[in-house]
Amino acid sequence: MHSLKALRFMRFARSCSGSAHTATPLESHASRTAEVIDGKSIAREIEGEIRAAIDEIFTRGGRRPHLTAVLVGDNEGSSVYVKNKIQAAKRTGIAADCIHLPSSTTQAVLLDIVQRLNNSDSVDGILVQLPLPSHIEESVICNAVLPSKDVDGFHAVQMGRLCLNMASLAPCTPLAIVEILQRIGMSTYGKHVLVCGRSTIVGLPLSIMLGSSRDYVTVWLSTAGGGHISKVRRK
Repeated sequence: MHSLKALRFMRFARSCSGSAHTATPLESHASRTAEVIDGKSIAREIEGEIRAAIDEIFTRGGRRPHLTAVLVGDNEGSSVYVKNKIQAAKRTGIAADCIHLPSSTTQAVLLDIVQRLNNSDSVDGILVQLPLPSHIEESVICNAVLPSKDVDGFHAVQMGRLCLNMASLAPCTPLAIVEILQRIGMSTYGKHVLVCGRSTIVGLPLSIMLGSSRDYVTVWLSTAGGGHISKVRRK
C-alpha cells in the first residue's frame, strides 16, 4: 500500500507541475482578483516528500516501489508524457520502466501483457498510456488492470468508490487540482465551481470530488462548447 501511494503521489506531482509557474495577481473579466498558482513549486515540494518517504521505507529494509508503463504505438505526445513520468519516478526513488509496443499490437496481446504485470510481485503500479490505437477498446484494457495496481485510477471499481465517497485512487489530474487548492489554502466553501468538460479522466471525477466534499460547493459541469458557460462564469 505504501508503494502504491508513492506511485500515485508521484503522478499527482507531475500533474501539479503543469500549472503556471508564477504567483502574481491578475484581473479577471469580472474585475475580480485572480491568483496564478505556482504549480511547479508545489510539484517539487511533493516530490521531495515522496522521496523522503521512499528512502525511509528502503532504509527500514523495504524495497523501492516499481512502476511499469505500457505504451502502444508512436504517438509523439504519449511518448513525451511517458518519458516525463519515468523521469519523475526516478527522481523520487521509484523504480520505473516502459514496455513499448508497436501500434499493430492486438487487444489480446495487450491483455496478456497486462495480466502478466498483474501477476508480477515485483510490479506495484501499472500505467497503460492513453490513447490506444483505434482497434483496441480502452475501457477493456483499463478494467483489466488490477484495481490495487491501477495508478491511473481509471478502473470501474475506482470510479465507483469515488462516486460513493469511499477511499479510492482518483485520476491524477483531478486529484492534483483538489490537492493544490488545499495546499494554497483556497477554500471552496459555499462557492460556485465551473468544470468545463465531462471526460472520465478529468471533468467528471473532478466534479464528483468537489461535489462530495463537506464545503457545500455548487458544481457546474459543462461541455467545453456549452453556450451557457459565459452565463455561469459571470456568477
